[in-house]
Formats: sequence, C-alpha cells, structure tokens
Amino acid sequence: MAPESRAAVSPASPASDVAPPPRFLLIDDDEADRMAVRRALAQVHFHCVIVECATAAAAIQQQSGDFDCVLLDYLLPGTTAMELLPNLKRWFPRAAIVVLTGHGDEQIAVALMKAGAADYISKDRLDGYVLSKMLHRAFALQAARTKVERAEEAGRLYTSMLHDLAEAAPELYGGTTLEERLGAAARVACRLLAGVDALVELRSGAGVQFAHARGDEVTAPHAPDERWRAAFIETSRADTPQRSSTVPWDADSDEVVVRQPLRDREGHVVGFLGVRRATPPDELVEFLSPILAQVAQTLIASVENLRLYETAKKAVESRDAVMAVVSHDLRSPLSAMALGIEILSDSPTPEQAATVLDRMERSKLHMKRLINDLLDVAQIDSGRFQVTPQRDSVSSILDEARALVAAQAEQAGLELVVDAPTGLEVYAHRHRLVQVLSNLLGNAIKFTPSGGVVSIRAARADGGVQFAVKDTGPGIEPAQLPHVFERYWRKDRRGLGLGLFIAEAIVVAHGGRIWVESVPGEGATFTFSLPDSDGA
Repeated sequence: MAPESRAAVSPASPASDVAPPPRFLLIDDDEADRMAVRRALAQVHFHCVIVECATAAAAIQQQSGDFDCVLLDYLLPGTTAMELLPNLKRWFPRAAIVVLTGHGDEQIAVALMKAGAADYISKDRLDGYVLSKMLHRAFALQAARTKVERAEEAGRLYTSMLHDLAEAAPELYGGTTLEERLGAAARVACRLLAGVDALVELRSGAGVQFAHARGDEVTAPHAPDERWRAAFIETSRADTPQRSSTVPWDADSDEVVVRQPLRDREGHVVGFLGVRRATPPDELVEFLSPILAQVAQTLIASVENLRLYETAKKAVESRDAVMAVVSHDLRSPLSAMALGIEILSDSPTPEQAATVLDRMERSKLHMKRLINDLLDVAQIDSGRFQVTPQRDSVSSILDEARALVAAQAEQAGLELVVDAPTGLEVYAHRHRLVQVLSNLLGNAIKFTPSGGVVSIRAARADGGVQFAVKDTGPGIEPAQLPHVFERYWRKDRRGLGLGLFIAEAIVVAHGGRIWVESVPGEGATFTFSLPDSDGA
C-alpha cells in the first residue's frame, strides 16, 4: 500500500478547528524528489495529506481513492506523464493534475496542458511559495473545467429534450430576455397547434409575467381574458396532471383550449401554456397534447438556460475583474520585495537595511492577507468553511483586533475608540471573530479622513453579544447598501472586494447576522450579533 503522510499540519491548530485537509497523490520514482515536494509544502504550511507512489502500477492501486490533486513526475519507469495522463483523468475526475518535470521544455508543457493537465512545474523551481501559488491556480482551473463539463452535459440533455422541436428551437432560444422567450413560446405553440391564439403565464420570484400571441403577433396583456383564467384555474393545484388536457373555451363557441402546466425541475407548477383553437377531431387530440408538452418543456429549459447564461456571464465578468485586481495586488508587493532584495545585495547601511526589511515585511503580510482571503472564499464555496466557538473575553478579543490596526489608524491620523463592559464574554471562534473585527476596522480606517474617529463597541443584546464598528467617513450611498456583503463589492477600486463577503460568512457560521447602516456624509456603522450558543 502506498505510504501516506500529513504535510505541514500546524500543532497550534487542533483538527476540530479546520476542515479536512486536501488529499494529494504524489507519483514519483525518486524518493529525493518526493521529499523535496513534502519539504516545499511544509515550507509554506500547506495543509494536506499526501499518498505517495513510486510507479504507475502503484498509482493504479489508488484509482478508487478520492484525491484533490495528483502530482505526477513526467518520467516514470516504463512510461511518461503523457501516456499516464488519460488514465489519471478517468480515475480521478475531480483532481487537478500537476506534472513535475526536470526538462523545462515549454513544448512538453503545452502538450500536457492540452492533454488535460492543470499545470506543470520544473523540479529546479520547486520552491514552496511557487508551488503553493501554482497549486491554487491549478485548483481554480480544475474547478472551471468541471463547471464547463457539467454545462456541456446539461447542453446534451437539453438537445435530447428539444429533438422533436428542432426547427422551432432556434426561435425559442433566440430571445435575449425572458419576455422575448415567453413570446416566442406562445408564437410557436400557436403555430404548431394551428391555434387562434396562445397564452403563456410564468410565475417566478420576479412576479407573474404573461405573453400572448395571435398568429405571429405577440402581445403582453396586463390582465388575461377571464375565459383564459377559467381554463387555467386548475393549474395552480399541486396535483395538476403532468400531461396536456383540453377544456371548452366557452359555451357559445366551437373552440377549445389545449392546456399544459409548466413545472420547474422540482415538479412545482410555475405557470401554464395554452392554445385556443377549433375543436379538433378525436384522432388529432392525441397528437396535439404531446406537441404542446414538448413546447412547454422547451420553454422551461429555455428560461433556465437564460438564467444560467446570465449567471455565468456575471460570474465570468466578476472572475475577470478579480483576477485583474489579484494580479495587480500581487505584482506590487512582489516588485517591492524584488527591489528590496536588489538594495540589500548592494551592502546598504544598517538604517537603509532596516527600512527595506520593514517594507518587505509589509509586502509579505499584504500578499499573505490576499492569499488567505482567496483561500477563505474557496472554503466557503466548497461548503468546508467551519468555526469552533469557545467562551472568551470580549475585552481581550477587542484588544487583539485593535492592536492589529493601531499602526494603520495612527498613520491615518485617526482616533481609535474601544468600549466594552468589564467581564463581558462571547461564545465564538476567537481567530475568526478577530478577523471580522480587524476587517471592519481596516475598512473604516481606510475610508475615514484624517482627524476622524473610528470606534468599536460591544454590549449584551437579545440574549447574545452585539458588536458595532462606526466611522466618521463619507458613508455609503443608499443604493449600494444592499450590495455591500456581496462578493467582489468594493466602495472604490482598491482591494478584492472579498473582506465583507468573508465577514458575513464568518458571522453566519456562528449563527449570527450582520448589517450596515449609513447616511451619506455621516459615516457608516457595521453591526453584527452573535448568540450564546452554549446556553450560558
């Protein structure tokens, strides 16, 4: 059985405080190279479990395992990474595959990436920080590939569902808005069933929307004819039949409504689709119902497709924006550190060296905060974000948070006020609570002009403890208040826009809630409350 090791597990962090570490499969026939990988991961305290294999045959024995990453040596006894890669992708479909090579051949790297590898790294560059950054990039790429594969699978399913409406599908999917797609469905249904007119009603979180078509002319009535309402009154019931049915239009005409309930993926009735037409011969009824049911299925798929498209479009835009900021925010401290190294290599005076080292230390901390934010968001997205509350002193926690931002407040020319009753305790994960407070304080300091005041207060309220961070800055516009805790929201172009998103996740993980109040020109107050979950 392949050896298993735990890399970079900090003794100061009990296992109950963290999510299960990622599992790595390391395939390399050279013990020294495997040791170098473990040492590089330990260098940056990268928490993971490593299963090691010296041969491809040993790796085969692990194909039933669940791994987050496969570190694969390019040259193995009797095979190469290129030959083994297809099998690894099949055995470990969710794992990011990273190739270790001593060749440094860019053509090999390009071929490996095209074949499905997430990334590669030369063994002569096996530095902990480089490896850690590359692994995070590989995980992100693998996650994107998984999303694409799932989207492609959903597309194949939609294609199968739309087979009987191939000619009408482009029309149903052609609209760029929900109103256009509802109108297309009414128009297609009316045409396919040779109807006088057709009506679609869709109920969603945005309210009720209608589309009415008479032939190829589409209208959107504010209030449908009462006869339509009578024909579809039954579609609101949970036991509405799945298949289409036919009801008379009214007592004075030889017309019927062929009606079909619209159901979402969970089977809930969310509206209806109906076509009014002359009463068909009995032998034709059996053909009309399946056609209308196909149109209804296509409409629901089309609406879902539109929503997924809009979501994906926003996600891509957000991703591009955050990657631009990440690259900028990492490039600046890296440049500062590179300049510092150059200065130090020229034998500077002790005073110059101290200044340079201080600047490099601040650059290192900035990069660490940036990477930690990205790791926190990854844990939140994966559902592995956890907190382990314990009873702790509020004054002690506030003092720790204050110490983290005191220099920043002093440099900004601000007064920092801390106020909490003596003896007040809170049931919380100390490290995470300090993270929330320092984040809120840091934001308040960032946006408060010199001479202002930033205060943090805590008090017992509603059976728990309530914290409030207030500043005397310019405040937040009312239109922006509902969005401040959204991912990537930024008051200006500084930062990633992840701090408040992470803060809310931490508070919610404690069973609490967080909110903001602000009047433009009068500052902002961020307040959050934590319950006494241990019953004390």
